[in-house]
Amino acid sequence: MMDFLPFFLLVVCSLFAVGFAVVGYFERCKACNSWKFAFDHDFEADAENQIGYKVCKACGAKVSLGKVVDSSGAFIGGYGDAGGGDGGGGDGGC
Repeated sequence: MMDFLPFFLLVVCSLFAVGFAVVGYFERCKACNSWKFAFDHDFEADAENQIGYKVCKACGAKVSLGKVVDSSGAFIGGYGDAGGGDGGGGDGGC
């Protein structure tokens, strides 16, 4: 039974490593190819146009998250509406 534990831990750690690599690759900064952008980025908002952005800490590139304020003027949490400008979009404000 104890021989199974190292194998199990190896499989679980490998799955986590592959998962982080996949997320890092597909959510990387398109401007500078920084994989860190997927996990560590800043948020910025344009109050005049009511649009939110994810900002790369490495190069300063911005990715639109769509509208962050609804028609009543209330802040929408999450990633705004699904109609993000440059591929941003989001989860419908959930």
